[in-house]
Amino acid sequence: MNDRENAVKFYEESMRIKKEILDREGYLQSLVNIGIMYINTGNLKKALEYFNDGLNLSKEAGDKYGISAGYINLGNVYQSLGDFKKAIEYHENSLKIALVMGDKAVESKCYGNLGLAYQCLGDFKKAVEYHENSLKIALVMGDKAVESKCYGNLGLDYFSLGDFNKAVEYYEKSLEITKVSGDIVVEAESYRGIGLIHFKKNEFDEALKEMRDALNIFRKTGSRVQEVQTHIYISIILSKLNNPEYLDEARKVISIAERLEETPLTNLIKKTAEELIKNGSVPDSRLDEIEILG
Repeated sequence: MNDRENAVKFYEESMRIKKEILDREGYLQSLVNIGIMYINTGNLKKALEYFNDGLNLSKEAGDKYGISAGYINLGNVYQSLGDFKKAIEYHENSLKIALVMGDKAVESKCYGNLGLAYQCLGDFKKAVEYHENSLKIALVMGDKAVESKCYGNLGLDYFSLGDFNKAVEYYEKSLEITKVSGDIVVEAESYRGIGLIHFKKNEFDEALKEMRDALNIFRKTGSRVQEVQTHIYISIILSKLNNPEYLDEARKVISIAERLEETPLTNLIKKTAEELIKNGSVPDSRLDEIEILG
């Protein structure tokens, strides 16, 4: 049994105990924790099941904060499943509650999530608008973690809009904060974003370095989806460098992807690896497609 399976087993046992002693808050937190574990292992349908149970529990208790958090969790899963319109619906439901409650932290989170959903729909200007709204609140609240994430999101927005200088500026702002705050996921995402910009400029050695820095961090987080996404970028870059190791990377991608739940992102990553093995290259635009879905 691996570490992830042990963690799920631990949370399931905790959930059973909390239910027996009628600890509603503890039971709800266990549902959420298990849902998050299933997201990290790529089992999104199972995560959906636990998050739905959590949302229903919060609704039964009239827990507005729990309902708002439940909508966010479900929105994030539907986004990963490629149902962006449904994701927007859930995030908007959460935002409505946050505005009524005057909860600025949740309001900022909702703006950020809506920005990500519009990114996936290709509406990058709308994404910038939402991410700037999220950033404004984070700056007022002095929330460095959210501020850093907003900079990273804006970096991807401007990357997608083709403004690479502005994208690098935002990614570097994000990195500056994460190196102090210790938010390694956002740090890795920023390295990867900068790597994509180097790729666009045909600076493949620099791109490879940034991607490998990102991969080393993602391995520590336990997110197999982030890991396989970075592996495919490395494979593509190695192919550009005429380095035969790209084949080993591509095979590694397929091996990992086959153990993950099928989503638009994992399907595209696997398809890209198969094309690399067959043709030795893929269109440069493929990285943009993968990054937006990720």
